[in-house]
Amino acid sequence: GNLVATGPGSRQDPATTTSFDNTSYRFGTSYHLRDDLMVYFGYNEGFNSGGTSRLVDSAGGVHLNNYTPEIIESYEVGMRGDFFDDRVRLNATLFRTNWVGVQIAAQAIDPITGSVLTQTTIQNAADGQAEGVEAELIYRATENLTLGANLGFLNTGYTRVQGGLTEAYNLDTTFTGAPDE
Repeated sequence: GNLVATGPGSRQDPATTTSFDNTSYRFGTSYHLRDDLMVYFGYNEGFNSGGTSRLVDSAGGVHLNNYTPEIIESYEVGMRGDFFDDRVRLNATLFRTNWVGVQIAAQAIDPITGSVLTQTTIQNAADGQAEGVEAELIYRATENLTLGANLGFLNTGYTRVQGGLTEAYNLDTTFTGAPDE
């Protein structure tokens, strides 16, 4: 969509309008090894639109900084099996997600002096990756009782971090709110 920067010090002209579009793909396939055992593979893409952020430099000048879209690519391979006369179902998935151009509020660089400002602006400040495995076990004990258990392991982190980010972001940082298991 189009984003127009407005507010003190901004102008509404073609130079402050940004436009983003993206074609995202999804591909999936599955194969039944037997009537009760299936394997699958999937590939998905995602897109978060870019935008414009406002920066005030050391001389009081206002700059509108465009940031580009964040692109997400996800791969998964898994299996689903029904066992013991369909009383037990096992689902297992191995996955990897890559983020390119992660949009983060990063400390801005003063375009006049080149020094790091205390002000932050949204920027494509990093790339990241998440990978893991998930398993689900369902047991139909009786016609009226079903028991289930889920377990997942997740490993996240940044694969590229640009300057201007706070110390909270580095190549050893995991994603906020992403548990290990």
